[in-house]
Amino acid sequence: TRAAILLLAFAIVPATVAGAIDAPHFWKVYAIVFGTGTLAAIFSPTKAAVMPQIVPIGQLQAANAIVLGIAVIASMIGFKVGDSIIEHQSVRGGLWYAFLSFAISGYFFAFLKIRKRAAPAVGERYSQVRRVVQAAGYIRRHRPVLLLILQSVAFWVAAHLFLNAIGVLCVQNYGIAP
Repeated sequence: TRAAILLLAFAIVPATVAGAIDAPHFWKVYAIVFGTGTLAAIFSPTKAAVMPQIVPIGQLQAANAIVLGIAVIASMIGFKVGDSIIEHQSVRGGLWYAFLSFAISGYFFAFLKIRKRAAPAVGERYSQVRRVVQAAGYIRRHRPVLLLILQSVAFWVAAHLFLNAIGVLCVQNYGIAP
């Protein structure tokens, strides 16, 4: 879904000179950041829920630490590489490379071979749609879970907007290149 949002963004954001985007199109950038940030907040618990099925329970703590560490390092590298792409190509170039990276990583995640573990019988098997409906019902009945999800979405969207805004402010107000 993030790849689809970024591909749509690539299509709607106009081609500009390197590192520039016209003010009438800022709302598009904010919508892109909002959409991808929201999906990041939703994907994070999914990634955490899959980890126990990929690694043995005895290695779960170490695996989670490695995944979190890699995510931080990848984000730092992504900011620097993304800045260079946007500075030397264009915002559309950055969106294209972001689309490619999310499409490739999403492909690998979608076809990840997860070992089947013996699970206690829970009765009848439900369709994916019914499971999603049940999960939504659980969230609706457990207000703290809903609030945690909403806080996570708000925090990560705000964090991404803030981080992107800092770079723009540094360049515009102080002439400091990121």
